[in-house]
Amino acid sequence: MSLDNKTEGQSRNPSVSLLRERFEDSTANLNRHVKQCDPDDTPSSQQMTAFTNGTTYAPARFRFLLAMWCARRHRPFKIIQDDELVEIFRMLYDRVDIPHPTTLSHDVKEIYIMCKENVSNILRVNLLLPRTLLN
Repeated sequence: MSLDNKTEGQSRNPSVSLLRERFEDSTANLNRHVKQCDPDDTPSSQQMTAFTNGTTYAPARFRFLLAMWCARRHRPFKIIQDDELVEIFRMLYDRVDIPHPTTLSHDVKEIYIMCKENVSNILRVNLLLPRTLLN
């Protein structure tokens, strides 16, 4: 489209159009457009940034996932000291912090206590609710 001496172009975002002089070949308009299209700082954009930087590793999440894996799949805690498994972890992320089996055991116990309290609260609410409806 042509508006007087300006040319309208479409961006990747269909709700944004770009206007520029026909003779303009600078990157100022492009830079201004990039600033408009920068995503908000949300958890999903942070996750994408971490992924494009090469890793999504988080030590706390890694410990949680190891604890859940050992508990749910009935794996011994010492399995995380297995040489081949450690090699796989190091291949995926060289600076991985592999917890000691005792730490993993404590994590499983802590997760159990937290889950037990949550289930207890859920059941308590569900048991109290019908009684209040009967009165």
